[in-house]
Amino acid sequence: MELRRISVNNLFGILNYDIDLGNSETIIITGPNGYGKTMLLKIIDNILNKNIDFFFDLRFEEIKFELDTILLCIEKQKNKNVAVTVVDYVNDKKRQEVFTLNKNKELDVDYFDEIYNKLLICDNIDSDPILKSYNHEEILNYYKIKKIKLHKEKHHKSDFLDKSIPNAE
Repeated sequence: MELRRISVNNLFGILNYDIDLGNSETIIITGPNGYGKTMLLKIIDNILNKNIDFFFDLRFEEIKFELDTILLCIEKQKNKNVAVTVVDYVNDKKRQEVFTLNKNKELDVDYFDEIYNKLLICDNIDSDPILKSYNHEEILNYYKIKKIKLHKEKHHKSDFLDKSIPNAE
């Protein structure tokens, strides 16, 4: 398996990259601090390790990962889901799967952060119908339990990517 090209659109909402890796044995990535060099390496690492969870928290529009036999396209959707499309050049096949981090708002990290922030600054707690029915301690305990559960659910490997990307050699 040989990585030929990686392109990232709208990384952090502002950066676009299209890096042709060609056949060179050594690639040097340079740039000022904060321009995404380390993030590009993390993207490559998480794709090769088939860790789809990484991409839920990353801000981007589309990542294309071109190997010698397949094209992998990861697209962030408006509903925060991640769509993964794999095009197999050898067998002329195209497969797509949409991954959902959380199916309901209760398990959404952003939702819990919003609740937690409301509790910390005591702002608009009464305006939230869910928060209004619980006391502060109950909400904080619920928040902590869900946060732990989300953390445990993260970092699983994707079966879809296991089937789509050959193991790195």
